[in-house]
Amino acid sequence: MKSFRAGWLVVASAVLFTLLFYKQALGINLLIYESLVLTWLFYERAIQLKNNLHLLGLSSVVLTVVFTVLHHSTLSFFVNFLSFFIFVGSIAAPEIRSIPYALMNSFSTLVISQGLFPKEISIKSKRTSRFSFKFRRLRIFLIPIVIILIFISIYSASNPKFGAYFSWFFEQLWTFITTLLEYIEINAFMVLILGIMFGSFFFLRRKNQNAIERDNSHSDQLFRKKERKKSVFRLLSLVNEYRAAVFLFLSLNALLLFLN
Repeated sequence: MKSFRAGWLVVASAVLFTLLFYKQALGINLLIYESLVLTWLFYERAIQLKNNLHLLGLSSVVLTVVFTVLHHSTLSFFVNFLSFFIFVGSIAAPEIRSIPYALMNSFSTLVISQGLFPKEISIKSKRTSRFSFKFRRLRIFLIPIVIILIFISIYSASNPKFGAYFSWFFEQLWTFITTLLEYIEINAFMVLILGIMFGSFFFLRRKNQNAIERDNSHSDQLFRKKERKKSVFRLLSLVNEYRAAVFLFLSLNALLLFLN
């Protein structure tokens, strides 16, 4: 996947995430969201059904999301989240064969992907060269604007009439900003940020080489190793104890026979 497309795919998935989950119940919306994510992962051939861990993770995700729709329990949502979390770690590094190291790769991907998103969005291509050129030209005017604002503040402090106009202008600007913010819900913005985090985790996956090496260092087959431990008792002592026990047993039986 080209990085430019991956970055904007995260944005699109975040918008979809906000539409599905902001002030909406989970359950069927979670099923729709995860189905679309899985469809895209199949499209980019990230899921390999011949990989046992991929197949196990996919089955777990599908099964748990169905149970979230049926039961809506906190446990089902948690298990579904955990299943998808481990599943993404396994598809990010197909070389990993065990769940613990897939979980380790998931945590690594979750952290790294958040830092990759701004870089992926800002990557320049031939189609965006005109836009980047205009943006560079716009940055040239930033320093003069800052200098002008500094001189305006000096003039307003020295001239009360100019300062009154200046303060009136900023009061109107502040009123416009506060009015605009009234129509922007902070909760919706937070859900959008959460959608960007999940989208980055799903579509900007990275391998943790340390997890791969540690997983490959372990064999899939278990071999039993018998270790010979030194006996606490000597063999001759055990023989003597056995003889003493037999003698005691025969003596007690002879005594009982004599008394009877």
